[in-house]
Amino acid sequence: MSGLTGLIVSLSAADASMVAATEGLPEGVAAVRLCADADDDADPRHIRKHCRLPLICNLRRRGDAGSDGARHQRLLESARQFDLVELDADSDLVPHLLSAIEPSRRLISWQGAACDAATLARRLAAMEQVPAALYVLAPRARRFAETFAPLHLLKGLARDDVVAYDTSPAGFWTRVIAPSFGAPAVFVDAAETPIESDPGRITALIDDYDLLAPSPVTALYAIVGCSALRSLSPRLHNEKYRRSGRAAMFVPIPATEPAELCDDPAIDAELAHLNLDLRGLTVVAPFKETALALAQSRSAPAETAGSANLLLRRAVGWRAETTDPQGVLDALAARGVPLRGVPAVVIGCGGAGRAIAAALRDAGASVTLANRTPRAGRICASKLSVRFTPLEALRPAAYSILVNATPVGADGVHSPMDPRELAPNSIVIDLVYGPGVTPLVTAARDRGLTVIDGLEILDHQVRHQYERMAEFDEMREREFDRSYRFHFTHKAQGYGELAAVGPD
Repeated sequence: MSGLTGLIVSLSAADASMVAATEGLPEGVAAVRLCADADDDADPRHIRKHCRLPLICNLRRRGDAGSDGARHQRLLESARQFDLVELDADSDLVPHLLSAIEPSRRLISWQGAACDAATLARRLAAMEQVPAALYVLAPRARRFAETFAPLHLLKGLARDDVVAYDTSPAGFWTRVIAPSFGAPAVFVDAAETPIESDPGRITALIDDYDLLAPSPVTALYAIVGCSALRSLSPRLHNEKYRRSGRAAMFVPIPATEPAELCDDPAIDAELAHLNLDLRGLTVVAPFKETALALAQSRSAPAETAGSANLLLRRAVGWRAETTDPQGVLDALAARGVPLRGVPAVVIGCGGAGRAIAAALRDAGASVTLANRTPRAGRICASKLSVRFTPLEALRPAAYSILVNATPVGADGVHSPMDPRELAPNSIVIDLVYGPGVTPLVTAARDRGLTVIDGLEILDHQVRHQYERMAEFDEMREREFDRSYRFHFTHKAQGYGELAAVGPD
């Protein structure tokens, strides 16, 4: 073993800014993998000026990259400059390369289409005929159901020289949970994950998933939606799991329909073989309406809003709830803001906007819904029994509370309305959060207004989500106990050979 334990950060040799950013990489990064095309300058001296970590040469294969002979010559040259050289299992395991690169400096990798665990095992058996410091198997799934094979492989190995993970966006979760199945390292590709090469984000990734001290995981939770990889929910949830000592992990699963996770018995079987139990999902756009539709039971706020951002698993199926309003109500309550009779406008009639408008209405506020598309806005406002105004006709000065429940502002440039028109002493709530502060929040703070930003809203939401998930875990355990006692009692009374079973 080469000591490659921790994060291996993959950077592009063609991106000079990424090379410079290697200075100050945090503890826990085991190596830097410099990825180069045939015509890139892959001179590691550029990186050695900034960091002293082991450097791995990765010469990417392209359809027009030229002959294997030219590639092998590049690899031979790299062997004299890099600490380790990555060899492609299908094309680079040739005598003249192997004689020039000793086993302790070889990283043998395979990348390809998704396949089952047995196929991966056969590939590994062929790869390990050539001694190496590390073996890497990285298939790419087309859908979530195909992402499990690398974990099945790791589970049966109990080795410290094999890394396996899925490289697709839907498979990002396999990267961060793989150490719990024995993988010694986690590959982070700056071009494929939202951390870039920022040392602070790399540190956060290590901390978010406890990558340096992995522990067994049995309960799995996930955030599902197009923006899942950029969400801070995994960080906040996983911190709570660690503090409570729960064997749980919260992972992002981007651009996957909730139904694929909730309605497919094959998914449950795959997870069961890994001793994992999918217990809850948080849902972001554009799947909140879908989440509500596939649930077997629904909370009243979710039913009213016509959307859900939380799915909780019970023995009898999934329950849909929404914590979108709680983030706003809790933040206002913390500031002692009265709501009865207060004029409030909610911009946006998506799932979050509808839920928040309904909650403010129920709390006694005089609510108006504003939307860019008048027809959709009027329909939503009518169903919620609140007023409606087209966004272009909105007069912000008429409201004491303004809530932005749209993604406008995430680009750091635009605002859903002109902040100069906000009323003095008004309260501005912006659900958008990201690396920077939104223009709406900046303008409101500059005017001295009370501002509740998206990070504060998210923190309140996560607290409610975590509490509800914990409650449902306890509920499921009670349901399992009742189910077990029912079957055991009937068997004891001679009602047949009924096996003890748990929840569906």
